[in-house]
Amino acid sequence: MKNFSNKKNIILFLAVLISFLTIKVAKATPPTTLYHDPAIFHDIYGHIPYINHDKTEGKKRQFCSLDLEPFYEHASGAKNSNGHKVPCGDINGRWNMIGLLQGQEASPNGTLNDGSHTYMLDAYNNIEHGRVSSTNYLSNTFTDTNGTFGYFSIPINHEKFGLRTKFQLKFNSIALTVRTGVINYKQNPTFNDMTPSATDYGFNPYDIVLTDTYLMIEQRRTHIFNEIGLDVNKVNKTTMEDTHIELSWNKSFGMDNEDGVLTVAFQPFLAAGIWLPSGVKKNQDAAMSIPTGNNGFIGYTIEGALNFDFPGTIMISVGGSATFFGHKTVNNYRLPSNDGQSGIYPWKTTVRLGQGTVWRFQTGFISRHFLENLSMGFGYIFTKKEQDSILIKDTSTRTAYFKTGKAEKESGWESQMFHFGADYDITRELALGAAIETPITGKRILRTLTLMGDVRFSF
Repeated sequence: MKNFSNKKNIILFLAVLISFLTIKVAKATPPTTLYHDPAIFHDIYGHIPYINHDKTEGKKRQFCSLDLEPFYEHASGAKNSNGHKVPCGDINGRWNMIGLLQGQEASPNGTLNDGSHTYMLDAYNNIEHGRVSSTNYLSNTFTDTNGTFGYFSIPINHEKFGLRTKFQLKFNSIALTVRTGVINYKQNPTFNDMTPSATDYGFNPYDIVLTDTYLMIEQRRTHIFNEIGLDVNKVNKTTMEDTHIELSWNKSFGMDNEDGVLTVAFQPFLAAGIWLPSGVKKNQDAAMSIPTGNNGFIGYTIEGALNFDFPGTIMISVGGSATFFGHKTVNNYRLPSNDGQSGIYPWKTTVRLGQGTVWRFQTGFISRHFLENLSMGFGYIFTKKEQDSILIKDTSTRTAYFKTGKAEKESGWESQMFHFGADYDITRELALGAAIETPITGKRILRTLTLMGDVRFSF
């Protein structure tokens, strides 16, 4: 354990050291698994792999750059699996409190009557024996498809700000790029009880009061969350993001017209790299925590693009990239134990987790110096994360009740984003820029708006 801690500290130290050492070059950030930041970027021009070849006569060629990029990110809503707008906490459905009493066969002792789930057992007995409705809504097969009876809707105010950095070295057509960041994120939930609005299934008003009394009021739900070891309070955390190291190749091939004048430069781009887990993983016992990287996994990235640079006008780019992950054993991983459970899961087990591949397609254009030293670019980014693979490694009999297929389905997402960026060259060595990225649509993502500034030093 001590050796692992030392290795992680070394990774963090090298990432920070390299990022603060850092050609006026823009490179696209390869995709990650971050559903709350589905098109993370470390450059004003976002996801267009662009290289500005410095050919100023009589001046020393620039080979090194450092970008310092303060940013702010906010989301007050999400897109669910159907692409509909929902509160951030309802991204995988409203929180089903009745679902916590279903599928109890997967609990540590296979029952709530084990002396350690007093409030959950009390809720189960009082609702089961006190209900007036003929509908047995504690049955493992019951689900209120309207998401009202026994449900919370959870608006979350999601905010993140920090400083991202990008360091680059260029050797002719080869470039080395390092990206990382230090961030603070906040997630503050609100609990909206939907039970009083339940109208279907013949619920008697007494059933609504009974359910609210034993499951939904703050005092009772706090005890229940404590019994399943889940912290649902707001999170305010400062940490690093994952670090990406990449080696890329770019070459320009000129195409002249009949008069021998350069008409267009064809610039293919290829890159390969690795995501290092310098960020934090999601805390399985803190509902408001989020990963600030690929959840502790190493990611292997490839990228390619075709760029067409029309001198004095615009450069058009079309490309794609992918990030691949391996498998690892994860202890105390929360899984649903009933198909009706949503939002939160009470029970944990040991799994062999394989993160799904993330694919990205991007296109856009950059217009360099269309006004004096001012440049701008637009981009469209489509990202899709495949489902994770989850294999239970626990050998106890209770594991037969976990629903891995449901958890796997909820792990995939997709997004479409719009990006705009502009920068101004004050001198050959200094440029200032700004960018905005906003969602168009998606599934199982936060609707995240990101604003970024940039100060670039070139040497």
